[in-house]
Amino acid sequence: MGSLPPHLDLPSPNAKFQQVDQTTLLNLFKSQQNHLNYFFQNLNLSQALTFTQTLLDCNGTIFFLASENPVSKSGNTEELLRLVPCAKAKGAYLVSVTSVEGNALTAVCDMNVHLPLERELCPFDLAPVTSTAIQMVFGDTVAIALMGARNLSKEEYAANHPAGRIGKSLIFKVKDVMKKQNELPICKEGDLIMDQLVELTSKGCGCLLVIDEDSHLIGTFTDGDLRRTLKASGEAIFNLTVGEICNRNPRTIGPDAMAVEAMKKMESPPSPVQFLPVIKDDNILIGIITLHGLVSAGL
Repeated sequence: MGSLPPHLDLPSPNAKFQQVDQTTLLNLFKSQQNHLNYFFQNLNLSQALTFTQTLLDCNGTIFFLASENPVSKSGNTEELLRLVPCAKAKGAYLVSVTSVEGNALTAVCDMNVHLPLERELCPFDLAPVTSTAIQMVFGDTVAIALMGARNLSKEEYAANHPAGRIGKSLIFKVKDVMKKQNELPICKEGDLIMDQLVELTSKGCGCLLVIDEDSHLIGTFTDGDLRRTLKASGEAIFNLTVGEICNRNPRTIGPDAMAVEAMKKMESPPSPVQFLPVIKDDNILIGIITLHGLVSAGL
């Protein structure tokens, strides 16, 4: 989207404007649709294919340079033109992507890609509203074509996007984000509920993981179980053990499962949960993964 001029005088808080009616807004959307259709109907597919194949065949590094008007709508942007001699001196192969034919940039580049632009949606035909949409559509479509041609795998995609949510969902496994060892809120089934309140509240998991002497998972006891038991039993809770109340059939997950699958499992019917015990072979408890931990990891 275009940016506001730096010294734009904003209207006063008391200024009154006409309302935008539905017909006006609908007409703007239709106009933008027509402008985009003009692009699709007039795009030189042979030129686009040559450009895409050139990118695919490149053995070096591809740099995309942009002006304030993304890529370069006019092809006459001074900051890009000043870079041309430097790039040429390094032996770079230059490709221009513009929407105005016969511009200065096309004259100095090795290849030129023309993105047909009927006009901007802006009433003054100035703000790069339609041209930026065209550039995004063109660039993203070419990128998807290159992904298909290279048979790009999810793992390769994730390696190039390690910090983003998409990359993390393809890379992170349960074992990468789970709590383990001293972070686990564990107890035995014979422990009194009231004796385990500190363990229940201090580990930040909202639960107790009930295990036997060999670390086999027996069940889980949540802070919700505590509230319900206290309401139902009153003072009798002082004599109840965790094993008498715990859920002996909790949802669990393995350490090598994808972290995003853990989130899906937490949210699945019949009711969502806030954590999953992590178990390995023979039901041995090795960790816990929490919804808060997944969100904190950016998933």
